Amino acid sequence: NTVAKLINELPKAQVTKLIGIGVATPFDLDGGEGVINAPKGEMSKWKDIHVASEVERLTGQKTFLLNDATAACLAELRTSKDRQETSFLYFYVGTFLGGGIVLDGKIYNGIHGNAGSVGSMPTSLSSGKHPTQMVSAAAIHTLEVMAIKAGLPRNAFDNEEPLDLKRKEVFDDWSNEASNALAFAVISGQSFFDLGDIVIDGSIRRDLLRTLIEKIEESFTRYELQGLKVPNISAGHLGNDARAIGGSLLPLQQRYGLDQSLILKSNLTN
Repeated sequence: NTVAKLINELPKAQVTKLIGIGVATPFDLDGGEGVINAPKGEMSKWKDIHVASEVERLTGQKTFLLNDATAACLAELRTSKDRQETSFLYFYVGTFLGGGIVLDGKIYNGIHGNAGSVGSMPTSLSSGKHPTQMVSAAAIHTLEVMAIKAGLPRNAFDNEEPLDLKRKEVFDDWSNEASNALAFAVISGQSFFDLGDIVIDGSIRRDLLRTLIEKIEESFTRYELQGLKVPNISAGHLGNDARAIGGSLLPLQQRYGLDQSLILKSNLTN
């Protein structure tokens, strides 16, 4: 057990300062089997694993669990001085697509802990069959699949090198669809919450994230916006670290009571 080993290697003075462990993870992992084309039945093994309980058993530390996109949203809220008392919608573009809702400086988590599950949104009206979900249009996994089909490595967009022609074509194809889908999601959220800010972050290099945001703003012109105020869209500042930082904040939230409702709902699936 890596975590238990790390704890055992800490100096005694530091061990006494441990107040718990926070874990950020996607919920309903078995439901994502088809999204990432995992071997049939492989991800269903996660269904009956109680992650927080297992980590507690192995480490002896009180453990808190939160949806990874909500954890990323929490990190953005708590580590950005400009966000502390604001309200905003948050989107995290990772292997899957997720999000969060912040109202008056507090995470709104929903009854089942799934508020902000933008990846589950349909991308269109039903026409007799189930429409595609947002996660299929605007997740990094889709970009990776497109890269492989084009003869590129799965991690073709991970380094900081300028995109060559082939990579640019693949990214343009993905970002055109992803930005249109995300614009639809932003408009849908705005129609309910009437917020001034949208924050978009993800496990995607920063220049490509900025390009994606620019395309989202351009995509607004494809929609009728009568009666809506177009929100300001900005990039989150934590990138790939957002989920882990958000998870690490959970014990602090519990200890110092920053948002008890979030902690109480963080273990709904556990």
